[in-house]
Amino acid sequence: GDCKRAMERDFSPRFLEEGYQGGGLPVWEQDAPDGFSMEKGACFPYRGPLRKAILTFKFYRGRLLERELGGLLHRGFLRLFLDEPIDAIQPVPLYQGDLRRRGYNQAGLLAKELSRRTGIPVVEALEKERRTPKQHHLDARQRRENLRGVFRVPEGRLAAIQDRRILVVDDVTTTGSTLEECGRALFDAGAVRVYGLTLGAAVRAGVDPD
Repeated sequence: GDCKRAMERDFSPRFLEEGYQGGGLPVWEQDAPDGFSMEKGACFPYRGPLRKAILTFKFYRGRLLERELGGLLHRGFLRLFLDEPIDAIQPVPLYQGDLRRRGYNQAGLLAKELSRRTGIPVVEALEKERRTPKQHHLDARQRRENLRGVFRVPEGRLAAIQDRRILVVDDVTTTGSTLEECGRALFDAGAVRVYGLTLGAAVRAGVDPD
């Protein structure tokens, strides 16, 4: 009960360009000449009970939290994206080796719970081609370079996102680089619009969500 009340006080869905960081998160290629742009939103600042819940969910097999956290994500979705004509939900994928070790993709569980509550189908068109180093010691530019080209849509999955509006879902964002790389890969593969939504956003630049 105390945790829920603390989370209620912190629940503050907003777009990340406005940010939880005072000056906002960087908008990478927001005005790119090829038309790529991506609205990214988060439901909470990444701190307190929400942070503990996400860490448990992500690293300590806290799968019993998927409905609770998915419900919070759904509330943020209703606040930020209810009027957007979104066709499908794409979770940020894990590298296959990491998925085997963990046994589940926490972003995938959140996406499925959001789908259950909204009726918007989940697609898993993206794949992560290689394992990337931890990003806690990298600045925003280095994080983008670390992830550049790591996500792709295989040829056999192109039809799932062609000419569709896709919402990319993850648990936490720091600089927005992961969401943007996923969005860029989907856009390049034929999606007409991409959006991003996470449960938490880092309270200040450079805070590593892990």
